[in-house]
Amino acid sequence: MQRENRDSIQPYPNLSYESIPAELAWDLNLPLPRGYKMIYLYGHGAGVAKVNEVFSAIGLRIISLFIKGSANNRYILAYNFLLHSNGFNVVSLSDLEYQTSNYLKFFSLIDKKVSFMCQTRDPMELLRHCLARAGRWTHSLAITKEFDKTFDFEDVIKPLEHLKYNYNLEGLKKYAYSNLFSFHIHFKELQKNISKIAFLDIKELNSDEAISKLQVIAKDFGFNPPQNCHKKALQTNVFKGSAYLFFPLVFQAGDFKLTLATHSNNSQWVDLHQEIMGKPNEVIGVYIDKNEVESFRANETLYKESCEYLKKFLEKLKERFKQEDAKALAIRDIMQYFKQEPQARKHIKSILDKEVAAIAQYHPDIVESWKYYQEFERMCEEMDK
Repeated sequence: MQRENRDSIQPYPNLSYESIPAELAWDLNLPLPRGYKMIYLYGHGAGVAKVNEVFSAIGLRIISLFIKGSANNRYILAYNFLLHSNGFNVVSLSDLEYQTSNYLKFFSLIDKKVSFMCQTRDPMELLRHCLARAGRWTHSLAITKEFDKTFDFEDVIKPLEHLKYNYNLEGLKKYAYSNLFSFHIHFKELQKNISKIAFLDIKELNSDEAISKLQVIAKDFGFNPPQNCHKKALQTNVFKGSAYLFFPLVFQAGDFKLTLATHSNNSQWVDLHQEIMGKPNEVIGVYIDKNEVESFRANETLYKESCEYLKKFLEKLKERFKQEDAKALAIRDIMQYFKQEPQARKHIKSILDKEVAAIAQYHPDIVESWKYYQEFERMCEEMDK
């Protein structure tokens, strides 16, 4: 049995992968060790962070290659991971692999036939997401990550005008944004690897059917299904109000630490948001270690003062979220730009024709459900006859 399992993981049973450094394996064109059971394809901006959190919570071992450099670096990372992990390993691939040199060689060394899960989103929404986030990923909107009740809101959070909102719509003319759409490349190069395939669109993550849809996929693919307790984290939009640029924040209440963060599956935490504000929030949680929550509540004066302070703080933070969203790039801005710029419109259209056809061969209903893409198609038909 041990030999059979070893042979199923290593494509060359007479060759010891453990004795071959990953760098040499790349030079020798050795396929990745076959300890992976699923390929996870996505374009960044399609809600992958939420699904990855749930996947990790249910025991999937994600080999994330997002922003991991050259193709050989990604291969080396995956190779070493697979040699030392015996769980339900998932090779996670995004549009960024397509932007590296030698990406075709990397794809050729992924040679096991496995299940594919593909995460999609309306292409117009993807373009808006990436343009709106460009240059903002590392710009924290917090002045300090730790504070107590002696801090004013302005001592913790940067003023609204601190970060400029100059969206470069000219980027839609550039080749860089064409790389967002790489499913047609993945499907072409990895077609031989697909044993079964499932699709999840971002709008499904925000529906009440999200967990049941993932449960069906889990049963079909053979991994542990998510449960209803994972629903909150799955549906949390960390980009609403640019929340990801503020959190996490740590509020020091005497000897206790309360963490303000987007919704989490951390089983060690208890969320106090509802008892502080009177209702839950779709994005924010106020977390305390479950082993400390009763002691915190028992300290009546500290508990009351902390809750009063945090209520005022959170009210101001939610108002700031509204201001952030009001300044955000909107879909209407993208569509208006395409109406006025035929060069950009035709450029993106030529790419999307290939991308949409690749997805439609499996799920034409997903393409038909993309409201803004369908509007873009009608625009092209009317303006580019």
